[in-house]
Amino acid sequence: MRAHVFASTTLCALLGASPAAAGSFDALGRYVVAPDATVFEPFVAPDRFVPEDVGEDCGIIPTFQVVEAPDALEGGSFARVQTVGDCPERFRVNVPEAQASYRATVWLRHGSAGARVIVAYPEETGRPAQTARMAPTGRATSDGWIELASNAFPVDGTLAPNVYLRFADFADEAGVDLDAFELVPEGAFVELPACAGVRDPVCGSEAVCIGGQCHLGRLSVPPLPEGDLKPAMIAQLRSRIDFFYGGRKTRLVDLPVALATIDTMHDATTAWQFWSRYGQAFRELHDWHTSASAPVAETATTGRLNACFIEGDADRSRDAWASHPTYPDVLVSHVGNGSGGLAPGDRLVAIDGLHPIAWAKGLVDVDWGYHVACDDHSYSDFVESLGGGGGSLVRYAETIGVVRCSSTDGASGSRTRCDPH
Repeated sequence: MRAHVFASTTLCALLGASPAAAGSFDALGRYVVAPDATVFEPFVAPDRFVPEDVGEDCGIIPTFQVVEAPDALEGGSFARVQTVGDCPERFRVNVPEAQASYRATVWLRHGSAGARVIVAYPEETGRPAQTARMAPTGRATSDGWIELASNAFPVDGTLAPNVYLRFADFADEAGVDLDAFELVPEGAFVELPACAGVRDPVCGSEAVCIGGQCHLGRLSVPPLPEGDLKPAMIAQLRSRIDFFYGGRKTRLVDLPVALATIDTMHDATTAWQFWSRYGQAFRELHDWHTSASAPVAETATTGRLNACFIEGDADRSRDAWASHPTYPDVLVSHVGNGSGGLAPGDRLVAIDGLHPIAWAKGLVDVDWGYHVACDDHSYSDFVESLGGGGGSLVRYAETIGVVRCSSTDGASGSRTRCDPH
């Protein structure tokens, strides 16, 4: 008889999530589908598995098979999927033609899945794709099945989206077993509007403006721990950052700030609040060798600013725009196609009304790609992160101020007149 168990507090803390409201187990250990499940897939047949395009670098072409076995979680069979690295596989999910939000759960054993639910809309709709990552909940069975769950994600079923469960990055080339995939309604449908700049209130407290589009933060983090698990997890996370991270300077000066942010996790009421504060604490540690990552940092944006920035001394433009008393001037060093009209020698003087370095430093609470030197007076990481397709300007800025310097000497390229724009 199968037993349903919860992992220990320590293991749950490491896995990072809470019990999900999905299927349950009866007194004999048999899996019982959630009564309100919109989608349930027992993996009886593999007819909706669709291998993604794979390249020559794939060590293993994705494969799947239906395995009939008495220890299947439900229905007498499960799917065994084999995929490695950048050779993912996906399973189509049919959703109703309605606007709704769902939480996804799936059970696995023998390895890791890198599981996520992707909602992709037809290009003509103008809707960006969404990815809801899945994480362990702490629920497990005595015979090795482990539950993964996502946070609630919105689906506009009226726009004929392509919804699929995607797997990748298995650690074991022998593959992983999957069973009992469910979509259960949770919460209201959420519109994700366009936005202007990282602080645009139109996104609300649960989303962040990236590249002019609101993105739900909770889709990139594990579920919110509940009950006694929450304070126990915070205590463990706090002890880890307290004992293991930072150098002498950062531990003396910055660690108290980071620990104070960890303590605010007790007040978090949503998954995004909880985990974003955890990430912020690592960024506040101000240690170049320490970082915390989340998939929200991988959010794609349209367009790029093909320009490189450096710290410098803008001696020819101070009449047009005074230098900051603390931060060095920020100059354009190189450009390529798509530079937004910037040219080498131009000076970036403001982003959303702040000095560029002050603006970049202020992203500590939202930017999971935030990287900073241990030295409080070193700003090169901030300056170098501004340009490019994934740079902070394209991702988070609303307005910029530039002093353009035009050359009067084509031979030498010297720049003698600078005007603010």
